[in-house]
Amino acid sequence: MDRRFVSASLAMGGFAGLLGGCEALPAFAPISAAGDGDARSAVSSTDAGDASSPAPVDPAGDPAIGQPRPPVALGPAPTHRYVLDGRGLPTSFKGGEADASMWKCDPLLVDLDGDGDLDLAALPRLEPKGPRVWRNEPGPDGTRRWVDWSDGLRWSTTSCGGGLEAADVDGDGALDLVVSCHCEGIFVYRNLGESGWEPITEGLNPAVPPTVDDPEERDMYIGSEDVAVGDLDGDGHLDLGWVSSDEGGMALFFGDGTGRNWTERRPAAFPRRGWSMRIDFVDLDGDGDLDVASTFADGPRVWLNDGTGEFAPASDGLAAPTTRGIYIGQEVADMNGDGRPDLVVANWIDGPEVWIQETGPAGMQWSKRPDVFPQMFGGAVGVDAADMDGDGLTDVIVVGRLEVSRAWSRGAFVLLANGDGTYRWEPRFDLPSASLSAVGGVSTGDLNGDGIRDVVVGAGLIVESPIDDDELQPAVDPRLAVYTSRPAPAADAD
Repeated sequence: MDRRFVSASLAMGGFAGLLGGCEALPAFAPISAAGDGDARSAVSSTDAGDASSPAPVDPAGDPAIGQPRPPVALGPAPTHRYVLDGRGLPTSFKGGEADASMWKCDPLLVDLDGDGDLDLAALPRLEPKGPRVWRNEPGPDGTRRWVDWSDGLRWSTTSCGGGLEAADVDGDGALDLVVSCHCEGIFVYRNLGESGWEPITEGLNPAVPPTVDDPEERDMYIGSEDVAVGDLDGDGHLDLGWVSSDEGGMALFFGDGTGRNWTERRPAAFPRRGWSMRIDFVDLDGDGDLDVASTFADGPRVWLNDGTGEFAPASDGLAAPTTRGIYIGQEVADMNGDGRPDLVVANWIDGPEVWIQETGPAGMQWSKRPDVFPQMFGGAVGVDAADMDGDGLTDVIVVGRLEVSRAWSRGAFVLLANGDGTYRWEPRFDLPSASLSAVGGVSTGDLNGDGIRDVVVGAGLIVESPIDDDELQPAVDPRLAVYTSRPAPAADAD
């Protein structure tokens, strides 16, 4: 039985777990890894400071849904491991605003200061108000450290989480910061270098239809869950994609090259109602124009650009579940090496999914790969796609939960591509499998210059458990969790 067909009541119970409530995790035995010689735990010392701590994973399956769990078929041992390494980043929410740690976003990894190293930007939920940026700089001992670079980014309103992009919106040669907030809309910050950031657009949202009089209904048009940036109409100026966090649908804002003036447009093919969790601008059909992909409330959706900023739907074959809003994270990448972008999406019930772009009788169509993570029973929130082991194949990185549980049970997982359209979970990377609090997203990039992609998880959300109940604390303190690569112990080499 496919996990997708678990009862609707279980699916709704999962959503309740995201929004509130809690129950203690059972102390199950570690999951076994088939072909490894001995039963390895999927949890490492990064989970709880004790490599012997059992993972809250039942090798027989998830008792909440009564399904057997497929074994983990391991390949050659990886040449590197991941270590929690967030020097200079906020750690515990208990420390107050300065250490606030509720990061509801896919962290942004990009070289914002032009020194050749990937810097970090992230957007929290509640405190601190507004996004934060850290420079990636060398420390005195030769290691890397994070140095706060957030002057000018503070908001007077509450930050609710959302999306982040970097682009030169005003044409001065420096990468600026574009941020969407679930509660407030889109913000644009001009990069001032050492002086920090200057807000040049604040709270950008579509106009409320004149027929909408009810204040609560008007609020549906305020707040963007994510943002995309790119030149949609070929005029040389960057444009923005807005996706409602409520029932306001989708909209575009066309720029004039200043980063300050935006013209709203709602293409006829875009939904006027509903919400989306992610949006990307990418050339999907190879015609040189940026198209739109989004994890919309009704499922993953694609619209093709005619070159002028008008769009036509191209979602033939993509999922259309009866339960709305179960698709969250999204990444666009060539997953099968044919040169065409494909979709990787996070299904909050069924886990990560890979959708391959194909050509059908009517044009673009999509087909789903077989279950890429059959060991995941608790669903996925964030995804990324990148070559994580240097074999030239595009792998899947996912954050979510192995079990259907409402306690601190989230983890980060690398699914290595086998080259035949299938994937295998590699637990020996030593990423936490079940010790993070609710997660908001994930991104990867080479942070320490060793040629290997590192992993950054937006975590620390406290929507599930009271923060002052020590029995319900995650083993990894809530934080913007950075995991950098280290060579694997020689004894682990196969």
